[in-house]
Amino acid sequence: DLLMEVGEERANEFVNKTFSSLGATYSPGIKIDLSDGLGETGSYIYLIINGFDFAEGDDEFKEVWIHYTWGDSKLIDDEGPKTLEDIYDDVDLGTMGEYDELIDDIQYECISQIFKKTGLIIHFDSQI
Repeated sequence: DLLMEVGEERANEFVNKTFSSLGATYSPGIKIDLSDGLGETGSYIYLIINGFDFAEGDDEFKEVWIHYTWGDSKLIDDEGPKTLEDIYDDVDLGTMGEYDELIDDIQYECISQIFKKTGLIIHFDSQI
């Protein structure tokens, strides 16, 4: 496992360099394509990873809890393109559950695409 081979400090450096090589640690962030299921062709969101912690008990250092910010976004549906901020501005008590479900779906897409690119499993810890 990564910890035994290189130690915690070097595992931390490795994960940080991995995220950095994707452009995820600085603006605009890593572009996540949302065209498959969450929006029509051309839908996307940028994810910026501001920091991370390893999951407790993960001796292989393959799971990280990220501190994140959403960057630019464009979600295209029948009503046309909207940003995540536009969608949030339209939320009321009756649609808060739908918004939360959308965020869960976006996070799942981020988890899936980052895993495919890095082999790392991310968990969303805190939004900055």
